[in-house]
Amino acid sequence: MITRHKEKKKEQLKAIVSHFICENPIIDDIVKETRSRHQGKFTVQITEDGNSKGSKENCHIILGVGNIETLFNICKNFSQAYNLSCSFENRIFTLITNDDLNIETYDVKESFLDKVEFLNENTDSAAVTLTINALAFALYHEFGHVKYDDDSMLQIEKERKADLFAMDVVKEMCSNYIHLDKNQIILGAFLENILIMSTSDPKDTEISFSHPHPIERIILFLEYFHIGESSYLWKYTYDEFVKWINANNMSMIYERDSSTTIKDKLMDAFCRFKK
Repeated sequence: MITRHKEKKKEQLKAIVSHFICENPIIDDIVKETRSRHQGKFTVQITEDGNSKGSKENCHIILGVGNIETLFNICKNFSQAYNLSCSFENRIFTLITNDDLNIETYDVKESFLDKVEFLNENTDSAAVTLTINALAFALYHEFGHVKYDDDSMLQIEKERKADLFAMDVVKEMCSNYIHLDKNQIILGAFLENILIMSTSDPKDTEISFSHPHPIERIILFLEYFHIGESSYLWKYTYDEFVKWINANNMSMIYERDSSTTIKDKLMDAFCRFKK
């Protein structure tokens, strides 16, 4: 039997999803338009593995949270490495789920909830904020699939479209939500992309045909938000790329003029890696 504490964590996951849907006009419009077409509630399924569970009727978004603790650790290490101090004001502990959205949790087991440290109230606020904003970016990516549901498109193009849509939503949030910290939003979204790389297998050719390469996605993200070539985010990406290659027992040939920017260094390393 699931404990009250773990049940609260489930409700918090639902509240986070509800919060980022209801507070964003772009997302809310998609929900309303989709609901009118399907004559029913808009359903979001939260699962561990990202696969649909239970009834598929009126299910439009599936948000996989199986890597959430890995994501939190990435965010925690990042916030500590760069001495970030930001706060989400613990709003996740008071948010109430919007029942009209029909947000469901499936196969989110007790053993998994035990490990979900970021939902504990005494957890580092900077890491929590980054994790929540990273989850928001993942959620917006899934909404991109709803908006651009075109069977004539290749899967890899659908993924690129969904990424661009998520970035457009983040940009809109940064421009129009004065009560939000722009850097927190962008950093959270950036770290979601780092998670995708760190949990991917570079040898999986099947994924390479259906999804853009993780580094390609990160480069697109940093360029989209006009992150300067000398920014620490380029260096962080390069360092994480090298770690990812080494962790998967692959080699990367690279040496270049030390006067080059870290962005050029990353782009060159990525091009050599793809060959």
